[in-house]
Amino acid sequence: MMRILHLIPSLSGGGAERQLSYLAPEMARVGHDVHVAYLYDGPQPPSWRGDNLTLHRIAARHNHDPGILLQILQLIHRLQPDLLQTWLLQMDILGGLAAQLSGIPWALHEPTAAAAWKHPTVKIRLRHRLGTHAGAVIANSAAGYAHWQALKVKTPCYTVHNALPHAEIAQVIPINRATAGIHPQASILLFVGRFIREKNIMQMLTALSRIVSQRQAVAVLLGLGPLRQQAIDFARAHQLGDRMRFPGFSNEVWAWMKAADVFVSVSEWEGRPNTVMEAMACNCPLVVSDIPQHREFLDDQLALLVNQRDPERIIDAILQTLDEPLAASRRAEKAYQSVAALDIPPVTESWLRIYQAVCSRMVNFTDNDAPLHDPTYQVRKG
Repeated sequence: MMRILHLIPSLSGGGAERQLSYLAPEMARVGHDVHVAYLYDGPQPPSWRGDNLTLHRIAARHNHDPGILLQILQLIHRLQPDLLQTWLLQMDILGGLAAQLSGIPWALHEPTAAAAWKHPTVKIRLRHRLGTHAGAVIANSAAGYAHWQALKVKTPCYTVHNALPHAEIAQVIPINRATAGIHPQASILLFVGRFIREKNIMQMLTALSRIVSQRQAVAVLLGLGPLRQQAIDFARAHQLGDRMRFPGFSNEVWAWMKAADVFVSVSEWEGRPNTVMEAMACNCPLVVSDIPQHREFLDDQLALLVNQRDPERIIDAILQTLDEPLAASRRAEKAYQSVAALDIPPVTESWLRIYQAVCSRMVNFTDNDAPLHDPTYQVRKG
C-alpha cells in the first residue's frame, strides 16, 4: 500500500475540489494511507473523515506567503510519502518545487483545456516547466491531454475521466417546488457553475430572460463568481423578479438537477465539466454549447448542442426541450447510461494504477494495458 499526499489550495470551490473529495476517501477505504494538505477551509463532506485519511491545514498569511513552501517541505519530511499529487495552479507550482527538492515522485492533475492557458503568465510558464519533471500528468479530458502533447514534453500523460458519486446521487430527492415557491406547472431552467467570463454568462442570461418573460418558467442560477452581481443587475434591469433567481452556493445541486426541466451550460470552453456530468447522472435534459470539450462525451442523441454565441439558437433548444418532453426524457436517459460506468471505485482504481506505475518508474503503458471493461481509464504513451 502507498502513502499518498495530496496538495490543494482549498477544500471548497469547483470541480477539482469535488473530485478530490471523491477520490481521497476511496483511496483510504481500499487501504492506502492518504493525506490531504490545504490552505483554506471549506465544506468538508462526512466522507472525508475516516480511517487512513488525514487532513493537514497549512497556515498562510496570503497566497504568496513563502512559508507555504517551507511547511510543505516539512510535511513531506515528516510523512515521507510515496507520491505527491498536486491540484490547481498554486499547488502545481509549490508542490512541484517541493517534489523536486525532496526527490519524491510527483503527479500533476490537468483539469482543463489549452484554452485556459492561451495567454500564459509567468506562473503558467513555471507550471509547464515544472510539469516536465513530473512522474505523470493526469488529464480529465482529451483536450487536457492534447495540451500537454502539444507542449512536446516527455512526461507520461494519461487521461482518466471524472468520477461521479452515483450512490449518493441516487439517494437525493428532487427539490420540493412548494417549499421553493415555484408553481407546480412552471418549468425550471437550471444553471450551475461559476459566474465567470468563459461560462458565457451574459449570452445565457439573454436567452433565459426571453423565455421566462414569455413562459411560465423560472430560471435558477446556482453558484458564485465575479460576474454574479452583474447577472443580478441584469435581472433587475429587466424586471424579472423571482422568475430569475440567484441562490448562490448550494448544497442541494443534485436536488435541483432532479427537479429541473432543462440544464443549460453554454460555456465558451471547458475542461471536463463536473456539473454537466452530474446533470447527466441526475437524468436532467441538457442544452449545452457545441464545443469540442462537450463533443468529447456528448452527441445529438444525448443532448441538444447549440452555437453558444447565438442567443436565438439557445432559446430554440431550450423551448424544444420544454415542448418535446418525451424526446428530452429519452436523451436524458441515454446520457445517464453513458456515465453509469464513471463511478468512484473504478475511477479511483485507474488513478492508483498510474500512481503505482509512477512509483515503480514503469510509466510507458500502451492503450492495451487499459482494462477493456473500464472505460474510465484511458492511457496513452507520454
